[in-house]
Amino acid sequence: MNKIFVLLIILFFESLAINENKNIKSIIFFPDEFVKSHGRMRKRMNCIDGLCYHQPNSIICDNIGFDNDHKIKWNCQAIINKKYQLSHYSILCESTNDCLIYYGIEMKFSPSQQSFSSMTDDFIFLKDIVIHILFKSYLIFILMFVSFICAYLFLNKIFPKKVFRF
Repeated sequence: MNKIFVLLIILFFESLAINENKNIKSIIFFPDEFVKSHGRMRKRMNCIDGLCYHQPNSIICDNIGFDNDHKIKWNCQAIINKKYQLSHYSILCESTNDCLIYYGIEMKFSPSQQSFSSMTDDFIFLKDIVIHILFKSYLIFILMFVSFICAYLFLNKIFPKKVFRF
């Protein structure tokens, strides 16, 4: 529901915008870029639907003309893993240099149609995640062990062992 609301807001602002961007031939979006929009810094690439954790390295959009409402029609291609594609996109330009893209990502094939190589890619991805989690767990264990040793030594210095005789 929120995603539909965001798309409606985007379309509303697009309809209000004066088409001063008609001379833009193409735009390249990168994930780490920000632009000032409505007085705030915003990311230029915004995934709002689908498999957003498969973020593209970049998105290239070409101006292919105008629709009946005199809005620019865009053809966009994502530089992304070959198993995924853009499902939809909307570009909002406030000025020539201040364009944002809102997009969704979907799989090109259904899971039952995956090839052996794509299943191998998924296995490698999962293996990398497991190694990352194990490495973090190992570091946490080492930090806890060192903290325990430091606390033990500190407490022994403050509260030395007393011999009790009965």
